[in-house]
Amino acid sequence: MAEQGWSKWLPEPGDTPPAPPYPEGYLEGLALFNGRAFWDCHEALEEIWLELDGGPKLFYQSIIQGAAAYFHVERTGRWHAARKLFEAAREKVALFRPAYMGLDTTELHDRFEGLRDLAGRVERGEADADAFDESRYFELWPGDAGVPLARLAGRPEGSGHD
Repeated sequence: MAEQGWSKWLPEPGDTPPAPPYPEGYLEGLALFNGRAFWDCHEALEEIWLELDGGPKLFYQSIIQGAAAYFHVERTGRWHAARKLFEAAREKVALFRPAYMGLDTTELHDRFEGLRDLAGRVERGEADADAFDESRYFELWPGDAGVPLARLAGRPEGSGHD
């Protein structure tokens, strides 16, 4: 994969990834993603992303692009845009494998890859838009955040999102 001018934002070898406690805006952005408020997730994480000049900038951008792709799947039906955004998200999150900011980035990479492929099939008329069923959605939450998703998102404890 070409770096595409990203080299100034790549993590340096030996850099320690951010550890808990994670920024509240990051956790809120993930909670919005999980609630399928993809545009709001995009906006919340973009506020953080705009302030960064290195380190996790590309990581944040990968989640922002994944959320924007889902927005196109659900709201605009622009399959070309969805495919391109899932691909851009996949490329960027690959730089942070196997894990970063509490997320399994290898799994996230693989999910974005499958979503990219499916969006491409819909774009080419090889699959129906209905192929983006419930099985194509997933939640993002850092396993080491120390804050249950239920508490942050105002969900009742034990709601299955802890």
